[in-house]
Amino acid sequence: MESLAGFCHALGQPATVLLSSVELLRLPGVDEATRSQVLDMCYDAVIEIRSLLAEMKQRREYVSEAYLTGNDSAGNIISLPEWSDKSPPPKASWDK
Repeated sequence: MESLAGFCHALGQPATVLLSSVELLRLPGVDEATRSQVLDMCYDAVIEIRSLLAEMKQRREYVSEAYLTGNDSAGNIISLPEWSDKSPPPKASWDK
């Protein structure tokens, strides 16, 4: 359950970006510059989700840590330090 909670937390961030971006794009009168910026954010969020899923597929060992340091009642989550310190998301093969 700790692993699942950690993964859900990591996946929830780009999913929130997607949801709020789609809601914004559905509004009438969104100018082209804003639309382009929001589409870029959506693209980055999808690449992030793909990276998270690939990482979870390859992971064979999980280590948990306290969710909130000094607050034992908050429980534990999976420790994924490489997710917070990673380089920018990879570009799709068609991006040159």
